[in-house]
Amino acid sequence: MKFTSCLSLLLWLGLTATAGAQVPNGDAAAPSTTATDLTITPRIGGSVSTSGSGTPRFTQLEALVPVWQDPGSALTFVEARLLWLDYATLGTNLVLGQRFFDAAGDRLLGGYLAYDTRDTGNNRFHQIGLGFERLSDTWDLRLNGSFPVGDAEQSVGGAAALGTSNLRFERNFLLFDETRPLEVALRSIDGEAGGKITELGDFGELRGYGGLYWLDGGETSVVGWRARLEARAQERYTLGLAVQDDNRFGTNVVFQFGVSFGGLPQGVPREEVSPTYRRAGDFVARNDTIVVDEQTEAVATTARNPATGEPWTFQHVGNTGGSEGDGTFENPFGTVAAGIGAADSNGTDNQNEIVYVQFGNNPTNPAAITIPDNIQLLSIAPIQTINTQLGTVQLPLSGAGTSQRPQLNATVTMGNGTVLSGFDINNVAGNGVFAANVTGYTIAENTIRTTTDYGIRAGVDDGSSIGGITIQNNTLSDIGGGSGSTQNRFDAIFVGASGGSTITDVTIAGNTISNVDNDGIAIGATQASTFSRGIITGNTVSNVGRFGIGVGVDSPIPGLGLGAAAGSNVANVQITSNTLDGGGQKANAGALGANVGIAVQSATSQVCFDLASNTLINPPALGLVGVPNLQIFLQNGVVGPVPGNFDIVGGNNVAAIQSRNNNFTGAVQMYIPVPAVLGDPNSNSVASCP
Repeated sequence: MKFTSCLSLLLWLGLTATAGAQVPNGDAAAPSTTATDLTITPRIGGSVSTSGSGTPRFTQLEALVPVWQDPGSALTFVEARLLWLDYATLGTNLVLGQRFFDAAGDRLLGGYLAYDTRDTGNNRFHQIGLGFERLSDTWDLRLNGSFPVGDAEQSVGGAAALGTSNLRFERNFLLFDETRPLEVALRSIDGEAGGKITELGDFGELRGYGGLYWLDGGETSVVGWRARLEARAQERYTLGLAVQDDNRFGTNVVFQFGVSFGGLPQGVPREEVSPTYRRAGDFVARNDTIVVDEQTEAVATTARNPATGEPWTFQHVGNTGGSEGDGTFENPFGTVAAGIGAADSNGTDNQNEIVYVQFGNNPTNPAAITIPDNIQLLSIAPIQTINTQLGTVQLPLSGAGTSQRPQLNATVTMGNGTVLSGFDINNVAGNGVFAANVTGYTIAENTIRTTTDYGIRAGVDDGSSIGGITIQNNTLSDIGGGSGSTQNRFDAIFVGASGGSTITDVTIAGNTISNVDNDGIAIGATQASTFSRGIITGNTVSNVGRFGIGVGVDSPIPGLGLGAAAGSNVANVQITSNTLDGGGQKANAGALGANVGIAVQSATSQVCFDLASNTLINPPALGLVGVPNLQIFLQNGVVGPVPGNFDIVGGNNVAAIQSRNNNFTGAVQMYIPVPAVLGDPNSNSVASCP
């Protein structure tokens, strides 16, 4: 609409000016030609043009003003131009030109120096132009050059990245290349030759030109060709049609229309002045706007922690056992302890700190390790991911495999908000991993083997509330002396609350456990404490001394030296999709509290949990053990032709036994304490656990 309106305005102005310039009928004396008569007058005009190679559609107003002239011989002039570019942006030209008229050769020789600007809506560009021209009534030759000044390559501010690549470490940071849009002002050199094709009577003339151009800047460097026709009417109107082609911008057809007034020798009939000299006041024929190419650039960007907005900082450990290094990727520390020490000195809360450990050649790390609050201790063995401004990304080098787990040979103590992932913790005198009265931590993808005490001992006993605990995809074996031990107290994974404390949101998932002194997985609460919202799922447990999975409420905890108590609560615990290979080997299969896959023990307090889709391989006599005030919610269970036995001991004061969406192809016996059958092949839905 804007383009059409400007075109209409220029046509109207041209026609009006033509009418106003009509000479009245009548006789007039023919004036004689003088030097004053050959003085070139100022020229003003306007034009519109469609888009071309690297140039947008535009409308422009322009003026040529003589600043010095020797009439009939030489002209010094200034051109000024204002362009309204597409996307409501502006461009400007300022040209200083000189032309000389060679009467003997009937030709104009000239040159110019120009300064141009262009606003793309994203950036502003500047360039210097210069050129040479040879004009005559028959043929023309032009050479032009344009050269950006200032910053010729500018990013498009605020534009989203088009992609990312080359994730890598440099010094203590994680970098990636963002592909971002880039605007590049191109250098250009062009030349053309051509001339008059035909006269259009007294109306005007048609000229044709052909030439080559070169564009260069950033990733672009191309040579193209251009052919154009230019029709001139009444020395006032110009109509242009050009075709140009190159390997960057392709083929473009450019239409241009302009109207101008003045720029001619004053007071001299047309036939009395050389047609060549009458062109001395023409606008310079050049590209009126800066050629801008839309390219992309790879920008090195530092990965940031979305939670803080600050860069992730990595302390790299080569695990050689030596004292070398400064913690950079290029020169890593020799020991884990050195990496942790450096990470703990970088900030007040350590939320952006990661200690990243390679396998190295150090066979042992005998010193006990404490992970300060919020620090992540990671190895390259598993796939390691972190959150960044890009989303979740996998760290370089990670996923090397379980054989690349660095060894730790003493207890690892967790802090608040910490992560321990990818290590081989073995031959430990004490607990493999210890987490007391801390919250929000993750223990994942580790091997924990041959410990004298617990594999993982976690919990709270100081009256506080903790939560957000994840123990996932670890392999634990030979814990507490193994299943043949006589200690009868150390579990592979223990999470418990005592002393009036609270634990919430605990996930124990995907762990593989074997050869354990006491229970494979044990959770519980005692001394008026609470354990709620727990998920125990997808674990594989075999060859344990007592329970595959044990839930204790106010029951004794031998490993902590705690006796039976009262007033605690375990609620909303899901025990689903676990595989349990028998129970313990330490007691007779018929003895209460021994040789079972899943057990629930309660002295006087309430328990509420879900059992779903667990698999008992070579099941012992008892599948579930529990006592007074017990609430059991059995959901989505599948029991085959061999009956599943769930033993609930404690008399007739059982609060509730609930079943929903189970498929019992064989009888499920619930001892209360007299055997009774629960459910039928498709039991009815009942209310869920409170």
